[in-house]
Amino acid sequence: AAEEKGDNETALALSLKLLAPPTQEFSIRSIFPEASTELPSEAVARLWKKIHGNTEGLDAAIRQANADWIRSFATKRSETTQPPGHVALLELFTGAQCAPCYAADIASEVLQETFSESELIVIRYHMPIPGPDPLANNDTIGRYNYYRGQGTPLGLVDGKQIDQFYGFPSMIPAAYKSGRSAVET
Repeated sequence: AAEEKGDNETALALSLKLLAPPTQEFSIRSIFPEASTELPSEAVARLWKKIHGNTEGLDAAIRQANADWIRSFATKRSETTQPPGHVALLELFTGAQCAPCYAADIASEVLQETFSESELIVIRYHMPIPGPDPLANNDTIGRYNYYRGQGTPLGLVDGKQIDQFYGFPSMIPAAYKSGRSAVET
């Protein structure tokens, strides 16, 4: 509608918001495989060229839209709330081939923005689960075995498992909320 009214800037901004959630287009095509509707990435590219005349800066705009979306549900702690009282340790066991690790990976990154380094330390361990991971090593496997891990992702704060700290891109806000609650507790 914005484009039909000649407001290409608004149309581009709205299309970037549609494109921002990771794997959004995969979901659209999975639900509507036969649809001939223009995908958000196609609309963004077309509108960007219409406004700017070329694709210079398009990749940066898409990355920024994605970063904005990911951080839209993360808020800084209020200055009036008490800090956790000690430096919390979040340990995340993840894997390069672990699809449900996506939400935990991003949520742990955003938690590092929510809490200062004097409040939260995040350590990520790579595991060869469900398949090979070039960053896995004997030390990470040893730490995983210490916790008697049963799969990835496995997120723990101060040694206690974080509930619902997993999932696909649509579950990032819930994983963040669970992680934040664990750190604050």
